[in-house]
Amino acid sequence: MREIKFRAWDKQNKVWVKGGISLDVNGELYQVDVKPLRIAENRVYEVMQYTGLKDKNGIEIYEGDIIKYKLDHNDYDNKPYIQVPVSWIDWLGAFSLALVMCNPNLKPIDWDTIEVIGNIYENKELL
Repeated sequence: MREIKFRAWDKQNKVWVKGGISLDVNGELYQVDVKPLRIAENRVYEVMQYTGLKDKNGIEIYEGDIIKYKLDHNDYDNKPYIQVPVSWIDWLGAFSLALVMCNPNLKPIDWDTIEVIGNIYENKELL
């Protein structure tokens, strides 16, 4: 079973909210063991879900992470590729690497090479 976890980016202070993040059945955002982040304050927080996957270094991959990877195919050069952020695709019902979904001609990714190299909030220069 996949572990359900969240993280939150405080857009106003430009820092990660430390500690576990949870959402209750009413959609209210809470920081575990700390004061609740009220729903009215929700607009200053960007909440991202854990994909259930880890990179080659054991780092958890969340929505908004920017990854580096190689394609699993001998016809391509062996250079690493930088990918757009990991995101949720509603019509697919899954997390996806957006550019891979947009290009049906791409070959499979070598999953042993996936590495989180940043995220869309702290590393905009990678986009």
